[in-house]
Amino acid sequence: MTSTEIMHGPTQLYFANDILLLVNGNNRCLRLLMLILIDSQIVSGQEISVAKSKIFRSSIPLTRRSCAVEIFGFKEGKFPETYLGIPLMQGKVTKQAIFPLIEKIKNRANNCTCSMISFQGWVTLAKSVLNNIPIHNMAVYKWPHSLIKEGDNILRNFIWTGDPIKRKGVTLKWGKVCKPIKEGGLGVCSLGEVNNAMLCKLHWVIKQGTKDWALFLKSKFSSKTRDTIHYHKPSTIWFGIQTGAAPSKPCIGCLIGHGKKIDFWRDTWATEIPLMEYIKLPRHMWKLCTSRLNNFISPQGWQFPNDIHLLLLALGINVQQL
Repeated sequence: MTSTEIMHGPTQLYFANDILLLVNGNNRCLRLLMLILIDSQIVSGQEISVAKSKIFRSSIPLTRRSCAVEIFGFKEGKFPETYLGIPLMQGKVTKQAIFPLIEKIKNRANNCTCSMISFQGWVTLAKSVLNNIPIHNMAVYKWPHSLIKEGDNILRNFIWTGDPIKRKGVTLKWGKVCKPIKEGGLGVCSLGEVNNAMLCKLHWVIKQGTKDWALFLKSKFSSKTRDTIHYHKPSTIWFGIQTGAAPSKPCIGCLIGHGKKIDFWRDTWATEIPLMEYIKLPRHMWKLCTSRLNNFISPQGWQFPNDIHLLLLALGINVQQL
């Protein structure tokens, strides 16, 4: 079974009334998981809905797949699978998976067509209705540039003509339209801006690590030295997390406080980038660097070893001013 450092057993993620169980696919683990589910039903008095439960497998042999279906009695799910309006898929996010949302934006725009609506009405509908249709999907996936461009074209045409397909000959540049009203724009957000903003939020929640699912993803995309991985990983969301990290990283800092939750080497508590990025060490040695900031704080103030004190001075960091 997939195990953690704290407990041995299946890894679980909870969302609303649903439970996602991640488990090794060998026969022993599957049967042990079935016993856990039976015990859970007895203790809680609740029954698992076999009709609503599905088994999703990775690269396992056909015999194991058949064994899993036989043990649990669940039907086998296949990707892409839509869950809470989000298409779950394996590998790279494809245009085919996202394109239905573009069609949904277009259809909603067609339904809003009315000759009695003013120009201000078109702008309001674009901002409050059409812009919000893909927001949940964009909170998870990085959209292909071609689909973002197509979605922006629908918004632009709808604003100027009231028709998502019909294009007006002479209009204001889309970049100008998307500027705030105070800067002479209409305050409409382009789909690219919406996508990047939602991915920045995703990166921030994962970095905080206060939720179970965030801790799970943080562990998945971190190395044994607790650093973010820098190699390719076959995941639909990893590219989006990286996209959100780039613009948000310079804006993230730490309020020192007691310093118990601040990683001395990996968090941005003294400069705009972590201290470890100033130092060239082999990756395996960073595994030994586990100090927290509170290790250098005493009732009398800062207490740094001489070598670290010299390092901070060399970097121009005056800890007395922090």
